Amino acid sequence: MISKGNGPRVRGDSILSLLSLGVKQGEKMTIEASGPEENSLLQSLIAVVSGVKNR
Repeated sequence: MISKGNGPRVRGDSILSLLSLGVKQGEKMTIEASGPEENSLLQSLIAVVSGVKNR
């Protein structure tokens, strides 16, 4: 689940839902994940949204 501020939470696997958040560069988002691969998934998502390249 991903949200911006106190706005609605949307599913992270839906590009249309993500676009509906209207997140702009520099704004903060909250990303929630659960399951056996949650740590790996969170690290990958953080890298994608922050523009950090994996090495």
